[in-house]
Parts: sequence; structure tokens; C-alpha cells
Amino acid sequence: MRLTLWIAVLLALSPLPALAEMPGWWREGAVWAGDGVQDDGQRWSVEITLEDEGAAIRYDSIPCAGRLDLLKTGGNTATLRETITSGRWACITGGTVVLRVEAGGSLLFDWSDPASGLKATAILAPPVS
Repeated sequence: MRLTLWIAVLLALSPLPALAEMPGWWREGAVWAGDGVQDDGQRWSVEITLEDEGAAIRYDSIPCAGRLDLLKTGGNTATLRETITSGRWACITGGTVVLRVEAGGSLLFDWSDPASGLKATAILAPPVS
């Protein structure tokens, strides 16, 4: 019993890690869109709508859509987990998406699926103000 109490006190006093600040380019409601290509040659369109701590994603040309849940941020980069919620038969769910602003203002979209090893890249145009 004393050990359990001691562990509970230590946990209560330990600082919790804070969510890193969002990159400067991350504006809630901003829509980034472009065309991507997988390493197997398949091409598709993608649209990402930024939200408070994640994003909505759509692949209209496939078609499928889902959510991007924020895993971590650092500098000009955000790493997210993709969960496909519609058109699941057409898209792989569970991939990792890394978003990073490049020189010139475009957004680099790198996607990878750890299970299959498949990778994809897209260059997304900045939102129109």
C-alpha cells in the first residue's frame, strides 16, 4: 500500500509534457491542396484542411477521406497519424504524414505506411488569403 501511495505522489508531482507549439504556418481553417505520387507510380489529388490539433484530409480522385491526428511538432514540421474514415476500401489507413513548409511557401507532404513500406509525396499550394 505504501509503495502505491508513493508512486501516486511521484506521478502527481511530475510535470506533464506540454504539446509543442504549432508551426507558424499552421492556421486553423487553412486549406492546402495539390497532387501527389506514390513510389509505385500511382497519382492522386489531396486536400488538407487544418484544424486546432489535427486536420481533415480528402483524396477526391481516389476517393477517400479521413482525419490527421497530431503526433508531434517541431520547427516548421508537423507529424500526424492518418485515419481513413470514408472510402476505406480505396485507401490505406494508419499511415504517417509529415508536413513541412518549403522555401517559397509550398507545403511538402510526405506520407508513409509502416506496414507495407509504401511512401508518397505531394507538393501542396498555400491557401489563398
